[in-house]
Amino acid sequence: FKPGSLVKNGDVLFTIDPRPYQAEAARAEAAAASSRARADLAKTELERSKRLLADNAIAQRDYDERAANQRQLEATARADAASLQTAQLNLAWTSVRAPISGRVSKAEVTEGNLVDGNTVLTSIVSADPIYVSFTGDEATYLQLGKTARNHPGSVKINAGLANETGFPHEGRL
Repeated sequence: FKPGSLVKNGDVLFTIDPRPYQAEAARAEAAAASSRARADLAKTELERSKRLLADNAIAQRDYDERAANQRQLEATARADAASLQTAQLNLAWTSVRAPISGRVSKAEVTEGNLVDGNTVLTSIVSADPIYVSFTGDEATYLQLGKTARNHPGSVKINAGLANETGFPHEGRL
Protein backbone atom coordinates (compact mmCIF):
# COMPACT_ATOMS: atom_id res chain seq x y z
CA PHE A 1 0.00 0.00 0.00
CA LYS A 2 1.00 3.60 -0.44
CA PRO A 3 1.06 5.74 2.70
CA GLY A 4 -1.99 7.97 2.78
CA SER A 5 -4.02 5.81 0.42
CA LEU A 6 -7.54 4.59 1.10
CA VAL A 7 -7.88 0.91 1.98
CA LYS A 8 -10.96 -1.25 2.37
CA ASN A 9 -11.81 -3.57 5.21
CA GLY A 10 -10.07 -6.88 4.42
CA ASP A 11 -7.37 -5.53 2.09
CA VAL A 12 -4.00 -7.25 2.60
CA LEU A 13 -1.55 -4.74 4.06
CA PHE A 14 1.38 -6.98 5.04
CA THR A 15 2.43 -10.57 4.48
CA ILE A 16 4.49 -12.32 7.14
CA ASP A 17 6.65 -15.18 5.82
CA PRO A 18 4.18 -18.09 5.95
CA ARG A 19 6.69 -20.95 5.49
CA PRO A 20 7.33 -21.75 9.17
CA TYR A 21 3.59 -21.57 9.85
CA GLN A 22 2.81 -23.82 6.86
CA ALA A 23 5.33 -26.35 8.16
CA GLU A 24 3.82 -26.23 11.65
CA ALA A 25 0.32 -26.65 10.22
CA ALA A 26 1.47 -29.69 8.20
CA ARG A 27 3.13 -31.20 11.30
CA ALA A 28 -0.01 -30.59 13.37
CA GLU A 29 -2.20 -32.09 10.65
CA ALA A 30 -0.07 -35.24 10.58
CA ALA A 31 -0.12 -35.50 14.37
CA ALA A 32 -3.90 -35.07 14.44
CA ALA A 33 -4.37 -37.76 11.76
CA SER A 34 -2.03 -40.14 13.60
CA SER A 35 -3.72 -39.69 16.96
CA ARG A 36 -7.18 -40.01 15.36
CA ALA A 37 -6.10 -43.33 13.78
CA ARG A 38 -4.79 -44.61 17.15
CA ALA A 39 -8.04 -43.54 18.86
CA ASP A 40 -10.13 -45.29 16.19
CA LEU A 41 -8.10 -48.49 16.61
CA ALA A 42 -8.53 -48.30 20.39
CA LYS A 43 -12.29 -47.90 19.92
CA THR A 44 -12.38 -50.98 17.68
CA GLU A 45 -10.36 -52.97 20.22
CA LEU A 46 -12.67 -51.83 23.02
CA GLU A 47 -15.74 -53.01 21.06
CA ARG A 48 -14.04 -56.35 20.51
CA SER A 49 -13.17 -56.53 24.22
CA LYS A 50 -16.82 -55.93 25.16
CA ARG A 51 -17.84 -59.02 23.23
CA LEU A 52 -14.98 -61.07 24.71
CA LEU A 53 -15.86 -59.89 28.22
CA ALA A 54 -19.49 -60.91 27.68
CA ASP A 55 -18.23 -64.38 26.75
CA ASN A 56 -15.84 -64.40 29.75
CA ALA A 57 -12.94 -64.74 27.30
CA ILE A 58 -10.91 -61.88 28.85
CA ALA A 59 -10.44 -60.61 32.36
CA GLN A 60 -12.27 -57.50 33.61
CA ARG A 61 -8.86 -55.92 34.20
CA ASP A 62 -7.90 -56.30 30.52
CA TYR A 63 -11.18 -54.72 29.49
CA ASP A 64 -10.69 -51.83 31.93
CA GLU A 65 -7.18 -51.20 30.60
CA ARG A 66 -8.48 -51.07 27.02
CA ALA A 67 -11.29 -48.73 28.04
CA ALA A 68 -8.83 -46.39 29.79
CA ASN A 69 -6.48 -46.55 26.81
CA GLN A 70 -9.33 -45.67 24.45
CA ARG A 71 -10.33 -42.63 26.59
CA GLN A 72 -6.71 -41.49 26.77
CA LEU A 73 -6.25 -41.77 23.01
CA GLU A 74 -9.52 -39.89 22.39
CA ALA A 75 -8.25 -37.07 24.61
CA THR A 76 -4.93 -37.01 22.74
CA ALA A 77 -6.80 -36.87 19.42
CA ARG A 78 -8.85 -33.88 20.65
CA ALA A 79 -5.68 -32.12 21.87
CA ASP A 80 -3.95 -32.70 18.53
CA ALA A 81 -7.03 -31.41 16.68
CA ALA A 82 -6.90 -28.25 18.82
CA SER A 83 -3.19 -27.86 18.04
CA LEU A 84 -4.02 -28.13 14.36
CA GLN A 85 -6.65 -25.39 14.69
CA THR A 86 -4.09 -23.14 16.42
CA ALA A 87 -1.52 -23.79 13.68
CA GLN A 88 -4.08 -23.01 10.97
CA LEU A 89 -5.07 -19.81 12.78
CA ASN A 90 -1.42 -18.74 13.04
CA LEU A 91 -1.00 -19.45 9.33
CA ALA A 92 -4.07 -17.36 8.50
CA TRP A 93 -2.58 -14.45 10.48
CA THR A 94 0.41 -14.27 8.13
CA SER A 95 -1.78 -12.12 5.89
CA VAL A 96 -2.33 -8.94 7.86
CA ARG A 97 -5.56 -7.38 6.63
CA ALA A 98 -7.11 -3.98 7.20
CA PRO A 99 -9.61 -4.32 10.07
CA ILE A 100 -11.55 -1.25 8.88
CA SER A 101 -11.87 0.88 5.78
CA GLY A 102 -10.04 4.19 5.91
CA ARG A 103 -6.82 6.05 5.22
CA VAL A 104 -3.64 4.12 6.00
CA SER A 105 -0.52 5.72 7.42
CA LYS A 106 3.06 4.78 6.58
CA ALA A 107 4.44 1.31 7.22
CA GLU A 108 6.24 1.21 10.56
CA VAL A 109 8.18 -1.91 9.49
CA THR A 110 9.88 -2.89 6.27
CA GLU A 111 10.68 -6.21 4.67
CA GLY A 112 13.06 -8.21 6.81
CA ASN A 113 12.03 -6.68 10.16
CA LEU A 114 11.25 -9.08 12.97
CA VAL A 115 7.71 -8.54 14.25
CA ASP A 116 5.80 -9.93 17.19
CA GLY A 117 2.38 -9.42 18.70
CA ASN A 118 3.39 -6.03 20.13
CA THR A 119 4.76 -4.54 16.91
CA VAL A 120 2.70 -1.74 15.39
CA LEU A 121 2.75 -2.26 11.62
CA THR A 122 0.74 0.80 10.57
CA SER A 123 -2.43 2.63 11.54
CA ILE A 124 -5.70 3.32 9.77
CA VAL A 125 -8.08 6.17 10.45
CA SER A 126 -11.70 6.20 9.43
CA ALA A 127 -12.43 8.31 6.36
CA ASP A 128 -16.21 7.98 6.51
CA PRO A 129 -17.33 9.02 9.04
CA ILE A 130 -14.60 11.43 10.08
CA TYR A 131 -14.31 12.13 13.79
CA VAL A 132 -13.37 15.61 14.96
CA SER A 133 -12.05 16.58 18.38
CA PHE A 134 -12.24 20.12 19.68
CA THR A 135 -12.30 22.03 22.92
CA GLY A 136 -15.15 24.19 24.11
CA ASP A 137 -15.78 26.48 27.00
CA GLU A 138 -17.70 25.47 30.11
CA ALA A 139 -20.82 27.42 29.19
CA THR A 140 -21.08 25.65 25.82
CA TYR A 141 -20.55 22.30 27.49
CA LEU A 142 -23.28 22.99 30.03
CA GLN A 143 -25.62 24.20 27.31
CA LEU A 144 -25.10 21.35 24.82
CA GLY A 145 -23.63 18.50 26.85
CA LYS A 146 -26.84 17.30 28.49
CA THR A 147 -28.75 17.33 25.20
CA ALA A 148 -25.94 15.50 23.41
CA ARG A 149 -25.80 12.83 26.13
CA ASN A 150 -29.57 12.34 26.33
CA HIS A 151 -30.16 12.48 22.56
CA PRO A 152 -26.96 11.36 20.77
CA GLY A 153 -26.65 12.84 17.28
CA SER A 154 -29.34 15.46 17.83
CA VAL A 155 -26.96 18.40 18.23
CA LYS A 156 -25.70 19.62 14.84
CA ILE A 157 -22.32 21.30 14.58
CA ASN A 158 -20.44 22.98 11.77
CA ALA A 159 -16.67 22.75 11.51
CA GLY A 160 -14.02 24.12 9.23
CA LEU A 161 -10.32 23.51 8.69
CA ALA A 162 -7.73 26.24 9.18
CA ASN A 163 -7.46 26.88 5.43
CA GLU A 164 -11.23 27.06 4.86
CA THR A 165 -13.57 30.02 5.06
CA GLY A 166 -16.39 29.64 7.53
CA PHE A 167 -17.60 26.26 8.74
CA PRO A 168 -18.57 24.26 5.64
CA HIS A 169 -18.66 20.78 7.20
CA GLU A 170 -21.76 19.69 9.07
CA GLY A 171 -21.62 17.04 11.74
CA ARG A 172 -23.40 15.77 14.82
CA LEU A 173 -22.26 15.89 18.42
